[in-house]
Amino acid sequence: MTQKKTEKKGGIEASDQAKRTAHTVLEVLSGLKGTSEGAEALSISLPRYYALETRALEGLVKALEPRGKGKRTPSILSRLEAAERERDRLKSELERTRSLVRLTQRAVGLSSKGGKGKGSEKEGKRKKKRRTGSRQRKILARLMPEALEGASKSTEAPRNAEP
Repeated sequence: MTQKKTEKKGGIEASDQAKRTAHTVLEVLSGLKGTSEGAEALSISLPRYYALETRALEGLVKALEPRGKGKRTPSILSRLEAAERERDRLKSELERTRSLVRLTQRAVGLSSKGGKGKGSEKEGKRKKKRRTGSRQRKILARLMPEALEGASKSTEAPRNAEP
């Protein structure tokens, strides 16, 4: 069942069914009709009518609560938009600060690679010793067995060895 909304100038925007229900409830409350007549007019049971009447009165009373002066509480959409603007502002501020840090590090002569320059080693940590030449020696031994003899005398493999 499609409920058609109607709107009149200065009227109330609601479906025809809602308007008919409100009209019937007001007739019962004013004494023009009895509760059983109102329920029959709406084609509902008496307990269902009482539930609708209670809901209508709650809505009426809530709608008549005094409104606060000034701006209403912000809607969820406006709060979301404000949060997105704040996020964008903070992102641009972060980029600006990072840029200033990089420029300052370059001016002072520090590395801008996140502390990988001099002085970044913590006390007690030593740099891992690099094994020199073991892989190179194996390759040279396969290529030229006589180059291995020269490499064993020095710690490095000869750089000018030709295959």
